[in-house]
Amino acid sequence: MKLSSLSYNLVALYLLLIFLCLLIISTKSQTFNYTESTSDTEFPHAQPQIVDIKTYDDGTTLVHIIRHDPTKSQAYCLEQILRIRVIQLNGTVNEINLDLKLDPVNYCLITNGGILQNPIEIFPLQQPFILINYIRTTNSSNLSTYEEWGDIIDWNGNNLSSTLFGPSYIDPDGRWIPSSIILQNINKTLGFLRFDTVNQGNLRWIRCQQYLVDDFGKLSTLNMTSGNFSIQTSSIITAFSTVDSGYAL
Repeated sequence: MKLSSLSYNLVALYLLLIFLCLLIISTKSQTFNYTESTSDTEFPHAQPQIVDIKTYDDGTTLVHIIRHDPTKSQAYCLEQILRIRVIQLNGTVNEINLDLKLDPVNYCLITNGGILQNPIEIFPLQQPFILINYIRTTNSSNLSTYEEWGDIIDWNGNNLSSTLFGPSYIDPDGRWIPSSIILQNINKTLGFLRFDTVNQGNLRWIRCQQYLVDDFGKLSTLNMTSGNFSIQTSSIITAFSTVDSGYAL
């Protein structure tokens, strides 16, 4: 009985190795050249830098590019243009250069735990949609007015919808530290789960909400049986997408 079981396991392992070898052999590597233009920038001598790379399910890639603004006194302020490159599998590159009239706070990197953080984040939803997470404020000197919003754009740079997510996080010491997390479903047609931290007096909790995007690029929320849970100062919470298109904490 043990020998039979062992033989079965060896056969299964052998078939798995064959499958992996065939998968590796069938995977093609593609190389192409792309040069970032200097005609659409006020600072052609500022070196373009990649701050984020994310991919769609089929391998199509989003690249977020920034340029330093040398006219600003702050060390980490950027040219106020949202630059996204959509690199398709055939080598075609869609160039998105948007002036969304965002508040300047979005274009200055901040330090969070010694690590530079960009207030703007991009996420690939189902094709051809891109989620832009950013800050709106009515008074940049008043941190309590900072709100996180999400805009949906397409590969042509069309702004399809805007959604208020909620206040941006201010820690107990009064420091602005954007700490929201967007966890995409393993199936991008099922949207994403968004977490953010809320302070209220001596209480602190994590709020979560699930979002879907429709075929027209509009976000909607899904009802959740339990969307908030309290945390302790030392709590460490890990969230991940599951293979059955769900989420786990």
